[in-house]
Amino acid sequence: MFSGIIQSQGTIVDRTQKAGVVQFRIQVSELTTEQKALGNSIAVNGCCVTVTESTHQDFSVDCSEETLRLTNFSDLRVGDRVNIESPVTLQTALHGHIVLGHIDGLGTLKRVEQKGESFVIEITVPADLMRYMAKKGSLTVNGISLTINDASADSVVLTIIPHTWRVTNLNTLSLGAKLNLEADMLARYVERLMLG
Repeated sequence: MFSGIIQSQGTIVDRTQKAGVVQFRIQVSELTTEQKALGNSIAVNGCCVTVTESTHQDFSVDCSEETLRLTNFSDLRVGDRVNIESPVTLQTALHGHIVLGHIDGLGTLKRVEQKGESFVIEITVPADLMRYMAKKGSLTVNGISLTINDASADSVVLTIIPHTWRVTNLNTLSLGAKLNLEADMLARYVERLMLG
């Protein structure tokens, strides 16, 4: 489980096709050896993956065809920056919201507008996820816990404060970029309870 508070950014330094998987090697300096230990879960762009190799300076993860199909990992290339978060523990303050690291779908960056020092972004959301989008509700975008300012028929609008803009990979993305989206888990449970 994660909180959607990005701890660091990593850089893709290698992408290798292996038997049935694509392996990404990610260089990151801010994580401890324990956080990126072999077998640990880690969120990369909000997707929970398993560390398969680890050194002092980097770690590797293997992505199946299913993961590549459902996430923006299929677009990642050497040199791209990714958002990194290690799992919360019983001692971790939960500053964002409850994030599972299970990507629900891919959004598309539709608009970026600077407002003072902050940025307003609009993301087109797949039709089957729009029912979970509510004004002032939570949404995880590339692993970042964000609050929805407004929701239309097919998109959401969010404000990115200067700190979040600086410490995440949102500032590297171009219009049309694919974004990993995870809907608020509580919304899914409410829907299930109402359906019986």
